[in-house]
Amino acid sequence: MQGFIFDTKEWEVVGIDENGYGPLLGPMVVTGIKVNVKGTDPLTASEVEGYKFPIPVRDSKELFKRSKGSYRIGESVVLSILKMLGREVNSLRGLINEFSLDMIDLSSYGITDMQIPIFGGFANERLLNYFENCQIKFTDLKFLVLMADKFNQLINSLGSKALLDFKLFTELMENFDSSYFLMGKIGGTSKYGRFFETLSYGYVVSEERFDYSAYEIKGSRRLYFIMNGDERYLPIMFAGIVGKYVREALMFSLSRTLGYEGEIPYASGYFHDSKTYEVIEKLSPELKDKWIRIR
Repeated sequence: MQGFIFDTKEWEVVGIDENGYGPLLGPMVVTGIKVNVKGTDPLTASEVEGYKFPIPVRDSKELFKRSKGSYRIGESVVLSILKMLGREVNSLRGLINEFSLDMIDLSSYGITDMQIPIFGGFANERLLNYFENCQIKFTDLKFLVLMADKFNQLINSLGSKALLDFKLFTELMENFDSSYFLMGKIGGTSKYGRFFETLSYGYVVSEERFDYSAYEIKGSRRLYFIMNGDERYLPIMFAGIVGKYVREALMFSLSRTLGYEGEIPYASGYFHDSKTYEVIEKLSPELKDKWIRIR
């Protein structure tokens, strides 16, 4: 638990991150979560290293590591967040209907609804108590699910995966009431001016360097793009965990539809995974158009 902090105040900080930026198969999910934290400023108050969670809460890449146990922990973190928000859901469709900015017709992608918990997770009382003791409050959650067919349409329109990512980040940002936005880095860049200008945002550069870029927009909003932000800052980390859970739930539903009986998604959807190509071979021509990325 954090040590005593003097001269502190409460900060409303939104973390935004994406999951599924680079796979061959499946959706990209961009998630925003508003977290109230106490500290001397919004960045230091949000640093992961200041907290020692009672269960292994880590960035999404570490939580969902292709084993039932890691998926169960990841789901438990998500269900704990939903309980703190007071908006518990009992199905994948319910989760999407409650928090997604765009609705998805699961049947049009050849998959069916799934009951939550999906991977055996649960709202963890020790974690909930820790959040309360550290005065960490989750106050809002929203995400965008870009299935592969919609992803392909936007790529064709925008011409750049990085610009697509930036567009979704800022679209989510517009749906939150906050002055501070911590985001994962996009496209390995440290200069985001061309993205702001393409989407007609007025901006002021506060700082641009290799691992961290900061801007002010619309007079009062401060945006920070941070390398490895999901490992370093709570709001980005929790956004990534929720987004990864949503993506994995959709991939798991696809696995079950295709006849795979495992306890986690059969394939990751990434190029390096031979099982990805097995799944692709099982897809009908219509579903290949809905599930496979062109980039």
